[in-house]
Order: sequence, then C-alpha cells, then structure tokens
Amino acid sequence: MKKSHWLLMLLCCLIPLAGIAAIVLFRVPDAPGFLRETRARSVLVNPIDATSFRAVTHLDVGRDDVEEALGRIEEGLRTLRG
Repeated sequence: MKKSHWLLMLLCCLIPLAGIAAIVLFRVPDAPGFLRETRARSVLVNPIDATSFRAVTHLDVGRDDVEEALGRIEEGLRTLRG
C-alpha cells in the first residue's frame, strides 16, 4: 500500500473512533477535470473554491471503503494525466 494511502486511511478510520467524521482538504491543478473524473467514478468530493476540494468520511465509512475511494481517485488522476 502506498504511504499516502496508508496515512489517509489512518486519518479516515481512526478519527471516527473518537466520534467525529474525518474531513480532508486538498488542492488539485485541474479542478474541473478532477471533479468530472471523480463523479464519473461515483466518488463525491465538494469543491470549496477554484482549486480546492473537501472530502468527508462519515462514521459508517470503514477501511475498505476508504481504500476503494482512493483507488477510484487515483484512477481519475491517471486519466487526467493522460
């Protein structure tokens, strides 16, 4: 597993144990393309400005769900890079 996947998964799976949802804020260079590619893969992330996004995991989201979402995001990013 990639280090970035492991760190994000740790964040998204351990924080809910404390009774809160995990929120991840990040930027991408091609926001419209990223939004198109993630939505095409049924991953819902919310744009918060022209280049920034917010991803939220809810309390019922588990490790396997996070890994699946990260794989779909990675696939979308590969498509954007060509």
